[in-house]
Amino acid sequence: MKMLLTIEMPDESIVKHEVSDTTTLLEIATLVNLVHPVFFCDRWKGQLGTLISMTPNDEPIYRFNTNSIVLIDRHRIQEKDVPRYYEAMTKGY
Repeated sequence: MKMLLTIEMPDESIVKHEVSDTTTLLEIATLVNLVHPVFFCDRWKGQLGTLISMTPNDEPIYRFNTNSIVLIDRHRIQEKDVPRYYEAMTKGY
């Protein structure tokens, strides 16, 4: 099934791409040319949502039941952006 995926990029710009619900996180990262992405479901009141994955993988987007994701460049992350996950992301686990 096709869906319109809303992606908030690391620079906070918004892009939309039509993807299949079986499109994987790796394919999405490739689509937007991001090498070290961290994926989150959605954003609410300025706070990042649920961590999907710290690295692109072959998980299909339908598994996360979302049509809106936030991408952060793992190499440019700051503690103020995602305090909950900062240590895990910067230490690589």
